[in-house]
Amino acid sequence: MPARKARHSRATYQRAQGLIRYLGSAAGVRVSASDVARELPTLDRRTPRTKELVQTMMDEFTAAGLAEEALGPRGGKGWALTPKGQALIDDVYRDRRPSPPKAEPATGHQVGYARVSTRDQNPDLQLDALRQAGCERIFEEKASGAQRDRPELTAALDYIRPGDTLVVWKLDRLARSLKQLLETVEDLDARGIGFRSLTEAIDTTTPGGRLVFHLFAALAEFERSLIRERIAAGLEAAQARGRFAGRPPALSTDDLTAAKAMLRDPKITVEKVAKQLGVAPSTLYRHLPGGRSQVEQDSS
Repeated sequence: MPARKARHSRATYQRAQGLIRYLGSAAGVRVSASDVARELPTLDRRTPRTKELVQTMMDEFTAAGLAEEALGPRGGKGWALTPKGQALIDDVYRDRRPSPPKAEPATGHQVGYARVSTRDQNPDLQLDALRQAGCERIFEEKASGAQRDRPELTAALDYIRPGDTLVVWKLDRLARSLKQLLETVEDLDARGIGFRSLTEAIDTTTPGGRLVFHLFAALAEFERSLIRERIAAGLEAAQARGRFAGRPPALSTDDLTAAKAMLRDPKITVEKVAKQLGVAPSTLYRHLPGGRSQVEQDSS
């Protein structure tokens, strides 16, 4: 019995397979450039030309009318399958024996986020823990936790996709207040993204993990408020004993008395007085805003 002739060429099958893999099978569903890049073969994802490869591939689909440019799900650059692209997929897979390629389960993707407050701090402890937890990609930040504008966290949230899990070493690495922490995790949950904190052993992909997360978040905020209260009490106690926090003044009362005495002599300039006292002229002007004229007014 003669072999059945294929209805479509191999190139057509490959094109339909590529559309499903990178854009899905429903017209109008938007995907971002990072979503497309995540589906590239492993070797292509690790090359500096990843963005160029994504653009070239999408240009070919767009030129053929199978895809169109559109804003990504989070407002960045993206694409969507056109009705023509969906029709091609439907036609190719209508009665083809092999089933359409299945999307890889996203639950295996662990995306790490590490943060230190200053450039002097070392993030190696966090990075090692995140790698041991199986994180395939780690975003590293050097910024205060109370700072809202954190570029690496924004990049991590844009990179991660539904079904993935955002992993941090400790809860306070993600946020420094209960409100900020809850807002971030609730946003992840709404997008179908899990959250893990290694130190507290929290995993919001499970009901028990979500409960523990809320408890730990409340305790973390409580501890932070206690620290603030202790600091405030310590400062008040120090001030009551005549000790004040911060840098001591550059000029003492005796220095200012000597400076005023020298400025009463019109032959001595402010620059010479400042040099004699070992400070910059601007420092002297901060203590004596009017300079020589203020000294003359005080004397009269």
